[in-house]
Amino acid sequence: MLTLPDFHRADLWFMIRRAAQRVVSQVTPRLTGLVADAAEGITSMKAEPILAKLNELRHEAEDDKTDIEYLALHHAFCFISYKMGEFQSYLNEVEKTGRES
Repeated sequence: MLTLPDFHRADLWFMIRRAAQRVVSQVTPRLTGLVADAAEGITSMKAEPILAKLNELRHEAEDDKTDIEYLALHHAFCFISYKMGEFQSYLNEVEKTGRES
């Protein structure tokens, strides 16, 4: 289990929030492009390219496997890869909602 004795709880939550914001800022443009393409009928959103992007970001951050950014990316990648069906259902719902808007 990872222990971070040098950090206070508030510092740790700040770091987790910052890592999550970075992930969202890097993944959001790709998602936006996929939604735009789906809205035009060019392609529908698929879980695989999103998972591939998360994996790419995870590999870029793997210099320090104790860094909270790496851990956030790694666990997001693992979780989504185990729940691909549910994630694809979520993306289908987002795509459907986006077309109705």
